[in-house]
Amino acid sequence: MPLREREIDEIIQVVTDRPYWGGGGRIFDALGIGDNWNVNRRANGALREHLRQLGDDQTEALLSYFDLRHHEHNDPVWPIKGLRLFVSHRDEQRANLALLGTALQRYGIAAFFAHDAIVAGRDWRGELLRGLGSMHALLAYCSPNFSGSDWTAQEVGFAFGKGVPVVSILAGENPTGFLEQWQGIRGVVNSEDTARNIAESVFERLSAADAAKEPLSEGLAPRLKFAGSFDAAGFISDRLVQVGRLSPVAAQTIRIAQAANNQVGINAELLALLGEE
Repeated sequence: MPLREREIDEIIQVVTDRPYWGGGGRIFDALGIGDNWNVNRRANGALREHLRQLGDDQTEALLSYFDLRHHEHNDPVWPIKGLRLFVSHRDEQRANLALLGTALQRYGIAAFFAHDAIVAGRDWRGELLRGLGSMHALLAYCSPNFSGSDWTAQEVGFAFGKGVPVVSILAGENPTGFLEQWQGIRGVVNSEDTARNIAESVFERLSAADAAKEPLSEGLAPRLKFAGSFDAAGFISDRLVQVGRLSPVAAQTIRIAQAANNQVGINAELLALLGEE
């Protein structure tokens, strides 16, 4: 979808107001626009015309990078960009699993917990079905009596029927039914440390699944914008390499981040993924 005029206005304004993002020129260089423009002249016709002609992937990367998505771009069920992970669990685990949801964001994973994601007053069954229907993967947190819930059984069955990757965490109960055929991750989320360790294991499983690669890349790439050090940027770059494939939007986002954030370096492996060896 082409950029609207108000979005073009906001993109030009944001690079004017925030020169620490690269002064604008390097960002547009990364998109192939070049630096023949004057950021202080917001009516610059040539720049506006270039922005109007950007492809869908470039448009999405710009809107995502500069946090300029308007309500029509947003999905109320999945407000965070990235791999959409539906977490199936018993209700008594909600407090501990909130820690896991936070830890997963570091890996470009947006977790859906029905008790948190569904706004009060909405059709909760409909919202639950929307979450299931639009998920990229499902995580089954197998705490005691997980299999005793009709809801968790239906959620897991939905995931297998949809054909998305399924990861299980063995947190007190051995998997049953369809889950038995897959080796689960052993562990219990009960602290920030255990949440971080399990999040790393979940990422490793998902990054090996072909269907999860591009969504993971789209969740990781924007985090380069916030990398405050070479080490932080290196952590993200290493995970992108581990994923092994970039969506077109993720590739554009990485180029913008490299241009805008001087903490972001591109190693040989990531250059190869970008097709720029």
